[in-house]
Formats: sequence, C-alpha cells, structure tokens
Amino acid sequence: MRGAKLDTDKRVGLDDARKLATRVGAGRVVMGQVTVIGDSMIVTAGLYEASSGKSTEKARVASLKTADPRAVFESVASALLNLVGAPRITFELAKQTTASVDTYRYYLEGLQFLNGGRYRNADSAFTQAIAADTTFALAYYKKSLTLGWEASSDSMRLISGEKAVFYADRLPLRKQELVKGHAELTAAFTAAERGDTARTKSGFLASRTRLAKLVASDSTDAEAWYSLADADYHLIWGTSYGASADSTAKYLTESLRGFRRTIRLDSTFHLAFQHLVEMYGQAGKARSFLVLVGDTIKAGGLPENERKIGSPEFIAKSRADAQRLARDAAAHWVTADPDAINARRALANTYLIDGQPDSAILVMQQAMQRLTTSDASFEWLIPILKSKAEKPSAGPEMAAVLKRFSVEQVKKFPLGSRMEVIFGAMTVGSITGMPSVIDSAAALLVRTDPFLPGVTKQRSDFVAGWMANGMKVGMGVPMTPTMRTDLVNAVRGIDVQRTAPNARVDIGVPYMIFLETGDTVFRAAAQRWSTAALPELDALEALRVGDTVTAARLAKTFPSPDSLRKAAIGLNGLRIVARAQVVAALGDVRRATQMYDAIDPKRFASQGFAEATWPVYVRSFLFRARLYEQLNEREQAITAYQRFLSLWHDAETSLQPQLREAREAIARLRDVTSIPVKGVMKPRS
Repeated sequence: MRGAKLDTDKRVGLDDARKLATRVGAGRVVMGQVTVIGDSMIVTAGLYEASSGKSTEKARVASLKTADPRAVFESVASALLNLVGAPRITFELAKQTTASVDTYRYYLEGLQFLNGGRYRNADSAFTQAIAADTTFALAYYKKSLTLGWEASSDSMRLISGEKAVFYADRLPLRKQELVKGHAELTAAFTAAERGDTARTKSGFLASRTRLAKLVASDSTDAEAWYSLADADYHLIWGTSYGASADSTAKYLTESLRGFRRTIRLDSTFHLAFQHLVEMYGQAGKARSFLVLVGDTIKAGGLPENERKIGSPEFIAKSRADAQRLARDAAAHWVTADPDAINARRALANTYLIDGQPDSAILVMQQAMQRLTTSDASFEWLIPILKSKAEKPSAGPEMAAVLKRFSVEQVKKFPLGSRMEVIFGAMTVGSITGMPSVIDSAAALLVRTDPFLPGVTKQRSDFVAGWMANGMKVGMGVPMTPTMRTDLVNAVRGIDVQRTAPNARVDIGVPYMIFLETGDTVFRAAAQRWSTAALPELDALEALRVGDTVTAARLAKTFPSPDSLRKAAIGLNGLRIVARAQVVAALGDVRRATQMYDAIDPKRFASQGFAEATWPVYVRSFLFRARLYEQLNEREQAITAYQRFLSLWHDAETSLQPQLREAREAIARLRDVTSIPVKGVMKPRS
C-alpha cells in the first residue's frame, strides 16, 4: 500500500484496490463496508475481479455494535472462504488470546511497537495486556521476545517465557510449539549470562530442533521461520558451534535464508531486518570470517578458507556485494517502516562501515527532523559519527550534549543504547583531544549503571577508570604515580575476571600504555590476554634493552606495507604504529612511513562500544611527520603535521605541548630550505 501511495488513505476505492491487486499479482480483491443502524452493525465483504472490477460473491454478517469484533471478522472470513470453495477455518481468536477486547487491543498495539523496534512502548503495552488478563499466553510470549531486544539481563524475560508456556494450553498446537521453542531459546540466553555453557548449547539445540519441525510441516509460517533463524544465529554466536568453520557456514546460511524467508512471507515482520543488516554487514567487512556467495555463507578470514571460495578479486567483490546488501536491507527497512528508530540507526551504521560517515550523519540528522524518529540518543550519536568523520566540531558538540542531559534522562535510554552513547562519548574525547569529555562520560557511566551487565557483573567505576586512564595515557597525558597504581590494580582485577567462562578481554588499553610508556607490566598483560602472538611488543622491549639483533629478527616477520593496505585493521591501527616504531628505530625510516600511510580508518574493524585506541591513530600523524622530516620530505611532513593539528583542533591544555611541537615544526619547515634531521625516534624506557 505504501508503494502504491495508499497507506495514508482512510478509505481505498475499488479502482485503487484493483490497481494494487494487479501490482502484487492477485486475481481478486476483497472490499468491505461497515454500516451502523441503531444499536446494530452490518459488515459486508465482497470479492471483486481485479481485471474487470465485477463483483463475484458477497458475505454479510450482522451483530450488535457492542459485540466482540473478532467474532464478526471470523464469520466474514469463513463465509468468504466458503464462497470460493476453500476449506473452512476455525479462528477462535478470543479463545486463543483473551476474552477482553480492550486487552486484545493492548496486545495488537504491542505487536505494532515491537515490529517497529519501539521496545519500551511494546513492553508497556504487553504489560498492560497481562495486567488485564494474567492468563494471556501470547502477551507473555511477546513480552519475553521484546525484552530480548531491550535488555537480555532482565529476569522478566525468562519468567515471561515460562509463563507463556504455562498458559499455552488453549493455543493451537503450532502456537504451543512456537511458545515452547522461544522459552527454550530464552533459557539458553539466561544460561549463557550465567556462564553455563552446557545448558546454553542444549537450549539452543532444543529450540532449533523444535522450530525446524514447525517449518517442515508448514513452510508458510513466517513467525516459525523467524524463530528458527534466530535460534540458528545464536547457536553460532553463543556456543562452541561458532568455533567450527563448517558449523558456522551451515547454521548461518540457514539463519540468513530464514530471515529472508520471513520477510518474503510477511513484509511487516521487521524484526528480521535487523539480523539481515548485521549478517550482511559482517560478511562485507575485510578479512571477515564470513563470505557471502549468493544466499550461502562460507567460511572466510583465513587465506586457506578463502582460496577454496575463489580468487582475491572474487572475494573482494563478494564483500562489496554483501555491504551493498546490508545498506539495501537497512534502506528497505526504513521504507517499510519510516517510524522505526532502529531502522535509521542501522542505515547510518551501514554507511559508517562502508566508509561514508557524512551519509551516516545525514541519516541521523534527517531522523532528528521527524517527530516519530527524533530519538534522544541520536543527539549523542551525531557527534560520535562526526568524530570518526574527522569533523572539528565533534568534541565541543559532545561536551555540550554531556552538559545538556541529566543522569535521569540518560537512564531512560535502553541499556544497549545507553552503553553505546556513553562509551561513544569517551571515544569522541579521545579522538578530539578532550580528556575532560572522557572524564565526564566515565562519571556518567558510574551514575547511570553502578554495575555493568554480563557474567562477571563488573563495577562500572572499575571499567570507567580503566578506560579513562588508558585513553588519557594513549593521548600522551603523563601517567602519574596514582594513575599507574590504579591501572596496575585494574590489570590484576581483569586477570581474575578473565578466568570466567566466555570472558573476553580487550588488549587495547595495556598495549597502548606500553607503547606510550614502555612499562613492561602492561606489555606482559597485553601478551597474556592476546589470543595471537605480538612480536612487535617483544621487538620494542628488545630495543629498550639495546638488543637490536632480536628486534631486527622479529621485524622481518611484520606484514609488508602492501599487504597492510588491503587488510582489515584491528585495534584502530595500534599494531601498525608499534611495528612502524620498531622499523624506524632500526633505521628503516622509509618502510616506517609506508606502514603509517597504510593506516586507513575506513578499514578499521569495529571494536564494539568502547574503542580506546583511537588517540594513537590521531597521534600517528605526529609520529609520521617526524619521520618525513628525517627523510627531508618537507611537504609530506607539513601535511602530516597539519592533519594532526586539524584532528586535535579543540585539544585541551594537557595536550598542547604536542600541538606546539607540530606548529613550530610547520613554521620551521616553511621558513628554511634545509631541514635539520631529528634523531631516530626511540621507544620510551
């Protein structure tokens, strides 16, 4: 109807209805009329040929105005099906749902909110439905589903799923199986949060087995397809099945096809769009462990896996196609539901991943101009996007946002959105040279969420202090004895926490601190926590103690600048900076500059909400400018110094010595024809 520009019309005439029927390939269209006479209501429904407009059959049902409209719908629908010789269907909506019409309206309102991604509103509507009828199984089921999108740590998610099963006996058998499959899925999520890997795996497998039987018996059930696709998706992301390339390819392919099938069967089932965007986006990233070929997911990432799929050119095209599909799916979602806030967020994210931050910012700005999509969190996301697009206004804008929003206002954000904007604000401070923004965001985190969600239930003051201090050291703020004590204690705490099942530890902060300070406590932590070898850190340590032979041997293992220009970049280029410092200290200044120049933010692999290592990317322009001076390449040095000054246009007092160095260097380079060569940059002792 939206495609035919009929979605805003209160009434659709026969001519428009026929055009719509022809557009979608339907041979007949149903037109209806409601007439009220006194206390009676007469509902008439007729079948019309789309080609000629002639009426073939009509059904008429009369009832009291105060009667349950669902019974009228069932009678009319059954009569129409009977007229065309279709099998008679017993709907019994009141029996399956609730005897109360008002309660059912709450439920329908909740469904509309849920499919539109307005989860707080959906939860409120389902809660009202349950309050009015405490035996309403489908309302419990949808409330549990809603909480899965809103905040997985909420115990009501599990409780609602169990209540849905308890009251499901009046539902048709297919609905009962659907409710049970969802309860098993929810139990698996709860087990994962508790670190119970065995029950997590068994729960996901039980759910997908039950749901697979549903789609096998009726391949037109959109909700069953969605639930099965969701179970397949989380089986890979939440269990050891994801460690196998074959299992990953098998179940993610089934998941992708399931979500696509859901949309084809029911275009209003917008929950599937979010997963599609995520899966396409993952397959579109350079060096992703997923490669999308047609509608099939194949294992990628490792060179030996990708060689089985095709040539490097074919892999590159497949990734570009996947990224385009991610953007198209997000755009389709926006078109299908212009009021869906998450659709706008997803579309902006696809542009950001695709290296088009200006387009991402425009999507957010346009969303802010619409009453229905003007979400308060977008005020935070816009400066976050601007900082990654290297807009000089991002830092002051984020500082203003932090001042404008109260703690209570931020607490009203959904949990995921809250974490995204607060950690994002810390990232903005690190990119723009504003430690005060980092500290303000860290303080806000402590006040909004004293404990962070997850298995270990970390204190937020611990996480905030670790991140804030680490970022500031990475920016070049001198590490005071107090800061070092806090950071060393944090390392010890994380060492304890990382023994928990499924615990994941980011090496970025200790790696960055060692790179800046040469403090071996943090080098040891980064190497202890890393799942891969970090030879560049060993090389830096060797240089620190004067062992150039070992450093040179390790430097031979570093990737070439050419390979770096094609690969995904982890830790926002942090490892490249470390390698460049090693080869520069060994005297190969040219190779070091080539390494620096291979750092491209468009190929940064996302690190989630907290991206501590951005400040080293900014300072890499200062580092490479010094090297260009050594090579007597004045214009390249000036360009790099200017880029550094532009990125830290709003840098605060503690960082001004670095900017002063850049300004003085530019003045010197412009005033003299011969450039004094600085000493080779040495790692800090």
